[in-house]
Amino acid sequence: MVLAIDGQIIMTGELVDCINAISDFRVPKKWQFDPTGVEISWLTPSLAAWLKGLIDRHHQLNNWLTSPNRERPVSFWLTGFFNPQGFLTSMKQEVTRCHRAESWSLDEVDYKTDVQKDIIPGDDGRIEGKVIKSVDEGVLIHGLYLEGSQWHKVDRRFEEQTSKICSSPSPSFTFQLNQQTKNRWTRLPQRRLTQDQRIRLTT
Repeated sequence: MVLAIDGQIIMTGELVDCINAISDFRVPKKWQFDPTGVEISWLTPSLAAWLKGLIDRHHQLNNWLTSPNRERPVSFWLTGFFNPQGFLTSMKQEVTRCHRAESWSLDEVDYKTDVQKDIIPGDDGRIEGKVIKSVDEGVLIHGLYLEGSQWHKVDRRFEEQTSKICSSPSPSFTFQLNQQTKNRWTRLPQRRLTQDQRIRLTT
């Protein structure tokens, strides 16, 4: 856009739309959707919120990549991932490989979640200086919100929302795996119906 304003490149219709959107503090459509209309970015109502999201997402990923030995964060800001399901799937693959000696396979494991007692404050990936207990296996996530309810820290349960705020911070979660037991679904023995039972079922 800067080059187009300076006259070094041709000012196209897309660039004009982007410049108009930025001047109105809106997110340019090209930043959020590809030419086919598929969403390629997070959706925010204002340009300032979109830029803050971009900075926070870069902070989490950049700290992960530039940390010594690329050590993973103690807790992951799940909403900072464009594809959270893909992140959890990669965790599932990693844990399954760790249990290769026990003959674990992706088709025979389920997610297991455990709600933690504490709430990690901050709607971003900045966890530096915060005391967070790491998990031995799986991942710890934070940054989620509850709508219409709130979390009771002492009793570790959901309760009615007391404030007028529509959403409240959710406690952190641990995502782990459980191996499915064999013959999980048992077939019930078939029983022959009597004539009277058949009549009641059809009427």
